[in-house]
Formats: sequence, structure tokens, C-alpha cells
Amino acid sequence: MKVYMLLKDDRSSLFYSDPDHLLADEPPEQDAAPGRGLAGRLLTRWHRFQETFRQADAGVMGWCRRIWVWLHSRTQPDEPLLFRLRTTNRLDLHHPLSQSGAETSMAWQAYLTGRRRRHAIRMIANSLIAPIAGLLLFPLPGPNLIGYWFAYRAIHHTLLIGGIRRALGGKIPITYHPESWLDLRVEGDPWGRRRPAA
Repeated sequence: MKVYMLLKDDRSSLFYSDPDHLLADEPPEQDAAPGRGLAGRLLTRWHRFQETFRQADAGVMGWCRRIWVWLHSRTQPDEPLLFRLRTTNRLDLHHPLSQSGAETSMAWQAYLTGRRRRHAIRMIANSLIAPIAGLLLFPLPGPNLIGYWFAYRAIHHTLLIGGIRRALGGKIPITYHPESWLDLRVEGDPWGRRRPAA
């Protein structure tokens, strides 16, 4: 997985990974063939549901998908990067030429530590809210998307913390690549939605 260290100013930086441009030489993950029995049938049905849900444009399913997409648009942009830390086998960290490998490593560790703390707090909050939302909103007609959302986010934060812990534990080999174009400052929001001028 490629990760870029982007400089905002002399004191702060952020880390960015474009989910649409993963390593070209990294083989795509193959879905495991579904097993036999009940687990295999459930997995097959889950994959069919996911495909149907992605393509739904009308009716209740289309309405649910639009709400789901809107809810995901409210999440932090670096979550896909942190989520991929659970499964990646190596990390190519491209950093500014002005930063040494040791400085980049310290900044990366500080970034991961801060994100671990943030997601731990959110995991606890969502875990507490999910059952309350499920019970209070159960009488509403249709699927209880709000209750499901909080439960989903609690599980998602748990998985993110697992990926962060794996990275902090040194289980992902990191190769550092100094790049002169990364010395350009990033302008825009603090999450790096805008890329450097280069």
C-alpha cells in the first residue's frame, strides 16, 4: 500500500493514501470460495445482497442505499487507509525529501497513536448508543437504519483499531521513499482532500 506524507506547514503533516490507486504490483484480494453447509450458503447470500444493494436505485432498497452513502460521506476521509492496515503486507511510505526517515517514522507513529485514541473513544460511544437507538427507534416502520448505523460504526472502529495496532506493533514492513515533490505544501482542508500542487 502506498502512503504519502503531506506537509501542511512547518509543524504539521498528514498522511494520505488514494484508495483508487493501490500498488500496481499488489495482487488483488480474491474472495475465498464459499464453504459448504450453512456458513457457505450464508456467505453466498451476503454477497448477493451486497451486489443488489450497490445497484439499487429505487424503492426501499434504493432509499436505504442513498441514506447509507450519505452517512458514509460524514465519516473521516482517512478511514480507508486505516482499514487497509488490517490486511496489507507492506507499506511504501513516500515522504518529503526535507524529512529524514527517522522524522517520518516518528510522525507516522504519532499519527497512528492519535487515530487509535480517537477511534477508541468513538468505538465506546457508538457501542453505548447502538442498543439505546435500537430499543428507542424499534417501533419506527422500516429498517432501523439509525440503530444499525451505530452498531456498524462500533464494529468498524474496532476493526480500525485492530489495523492501527498491527501497524504500531511493527507487523507491517515499511519502506521509506524520499520524494522532492512532497516538499510542496498542501492547501485545503486538514484531511488532504486537495493534493499538493505537484
